Amino acid sequence: MRRAIETGLDAGLPTAVVTGNDRELVLAEFLDLEVEEIYNRRYDMGLMTSIKAAIRHLHDRADALEIMPADLPLVPQRIPRMLSRIYEEAMPHLAAPVYEGRRGHPVLVDRRIYEEALIQPDMDIGLRELIGEKGDLLLEVPVDTDAILQDVDTPEDLDMLEDILGCGGGRSTAD
Repeated sequence: MRRAIETGLDAGLPTAVVTGNDRELVLAEFLDLEVEEIYNRRYDMGLMTSIKAAIRHLHDRADALEIMPADLPLVPQRIPRMLSRIYEEAMPHLAAPVYEGRRGHPVLVDRRIYEEALIQPDMDIGLRELIGEKGDLLLEVPVDTDAILQDVDTPEDLDMLEDILGCGGGRSTAD
């Protein structure tokens, strides 16, 4: 999670983190970083509640939001920086990096779209479904890295990440 947060900070973007489950454990990961915490009290109601919590908290300060799940630690800072520049120049409703035809993260969502997200039902849907409804407004931005697709969801994914980063001590099968 820390690497994903640092990506936003290193890109020079104001960075906020939505917390929910295991809040104290998550907070400990970034207490020393200049990020804003947004606590989602309804985290158990699905991913859309975290997106809505961020929108409600930031909508008065942001014309657009770049939304990136914390489980994408390899996204290079140039990707969010590039999306930010594209927004400043073209102001698309939506923008997302694409590697070999596959859309990844972060996803830039303009106010014209994110305000509509507030009326979405609180269920376990996310950006993919929201974008699916607005696909004709999506600017796909070709990138040269599959890091926008590489999420860490399992212990095996974490082992692979540690191998890539050269920081793994290995994990026993008993873990």
